Amino acid sequence: MPVAQLGKRMSWKEIKAVFPHRNVGLIGLEPNNLNFKTAIVCCTDKEKTYSELIRMAVNKEIVMMYTTMDEDDGIC
Repeated sequence: MPVAQLGKRMSWKEIKAVFPHRNVGLIGLEPNNLNFKTAIVCCTDKEKTYSELIRMAVNKEIVMMYTTMDEDDGIC
């Protein structure tokens, strides 16, 4: 797990490459919507349980997304 990449601002394409097939907790989305250009990965399912990620997402502490390498890049 690339811990050094946590806290680094990245594009969705970069996030998917660094954290493939992971639930990621995103903060600092720019612009502040799901069609973001960059975001910061603050945690993944390696550091937090799925339940913790869900709780954080419900509390609006993070935006939780799942990364896959084979999905359409239409998000960003």
